Amino acid sequence: MKADACFDLPTVEPCLPGDTICLGRSPAKHPFFCMYSRLFSDLHVSLPFDNFTMGVLQALNIASSQLHPNTWASLQAFRLICDVFCLSPTPSSFLSYYTSYPSELVSCHSLISWVGNVLFNSFTTSYKNFKEKFFKVFIQAYFFYEAGQSRFPVFWTWNPLKFKEWPRPTPSPEEREIFSLFESS
Repeated sequence: MKADACFDLPTVEPCLPGDTICLGRSPAKHPFFCMYSRLFSDLHVSLPFDNFTMGVLQALNIASSQLHPNTWASLQAFRLICDVFCLSPTPSSFLSYYTSYPSELVSCHSLISWVGNVLFNSFTTSYKNFKEKFFKVFIQAYFFYEAGQSRFPVFWTWNPLKFKEWPRPTPSPEEREIFSLFESS
């Protein structure tokens, strides 16, 4: 199925008592992933994810539930600013402003801004207890490539990408506009 083709909306369902956010592959009839409820109420994350969001999750090799709300907020803000200026954000243009050192002891993955190159301030006190409520998102064909591979890790991964500096190969003309926009402010 093409990424821009029509799609069925994913369905959501509450998790069962005893379910954990880091659910692995299960014998469920339909594939699903878990999401924190607060991402939708506080940050207006919506389903289905767009190509940009799925591309960032794929590049970081993490499930959507592994991304910390502060990073979700930055992702949302980056996309919104690009939308206002009629630019299409790319995972590379977003990730080039961050560094990533996931710890094995931390359950949520945060991207860290470069010193002197902070795009957005973190919500340091806003996200207490966000891990308490989550639900299952049963995914449709839109979340898969034609060959059947998911467009981002839907299950918890134990090897998120670590990088000190995201490589900036020759950017596309649109990425140059994005860099110019964010670096001029």
